[in-house]
Amino acid sequence: MLLDLNTFRQFWFGTNSSSNKDEIEQLKEQLYNYKRLFEASENERELLMKKLIDLEKNKNTSNY
Repeated sequence: MLLDLNTFRQFWFGTNSSSNKDEIEQLKEQLYNYKRLFEASENERELLMKKLIDLEKNKNTSNY
């Protein structure tokens, strides 16, 4: 099911935006926040992988 843009705006923002300029700025801010959230989760995954690799190295060296 496809929603028209006005229905989407009303759903996403809770009200109809009166100005296209305001709507564009809100969407840009939302995209920026999602990008930051994705980057943070990507960094977290990298840190966890590094920790796992270090733990595996320590485990392997302590067995000998």
